[in-house]
Formats: sequence, C-alpha cells, structure tokens
Amino acid sequence: HHHHHHHPPISGSGYGPDFVPTGPGVTTQQVTIPNELAGAIIGKGGEKIRQTRQQSNCGIKMDPSKDDLNDRIITITGTQENIVVAQRLMQANVRSASGGDGRY
Repeated sequence: HHHHHHHPPISGSGYGPDFVPTGPGVTTQQVTIPNELAGAIIGKGGEKIRQTRQQSNCGIKMDPSKDDLNDRIITITGTQENIVVAQRLMQANVRSASGGDGRY
C-alpha cells in the first residue's frame, strides 16, 4: 500500500515568518509608523511581531528602513477583523514600550 501524502502548498503550521493568509475577505493594509516605534512593535529578536502575527492571524511585513529618518511601512494581510486586532496589538506594544506618555 502506498500512502501519497499530498502536502498543501503552505509549509509547516502556517506560522512561518512569511505566513500570509489567503481566502475570502482577506485584504492588505499598509500602516506607516515613525521609525522610533519600530523597535517596540518588533520586540527583542522579533518576538513581539511574532506574537502579534499569531494572535491576530495576520501576515505582518515590515519594510526595512531606508534611513533613520524615514517612517517604516508595515504591511498587514488578513481579514478586516484580524487587521484591526493586529493594529490594536501593535498599539498596545508601543504604549507599553513608551511608558504610556500619551503619544500614539
């Protein structure tokens, strides 16, 4: 008996570094953030942005900054509801990292 396992094109658990959801209702939204907030959103070694991806079920891609003055562009891919969740999580990360000084 031969078992042919047809692997779906999505590798692993679906949470690879470039996990991008597809399907009905999935859209892409670009968010621009000041460069100094990027660290708060990414976290140490990328842990915060990884958590945000998993909790929101969104694909999140941050463009590398061209220079230190530029804003960073974050591309969020997911359903409308999930994108809202991702943005809320990122704002919470920014707030906790900035000590809640009311910015953003």
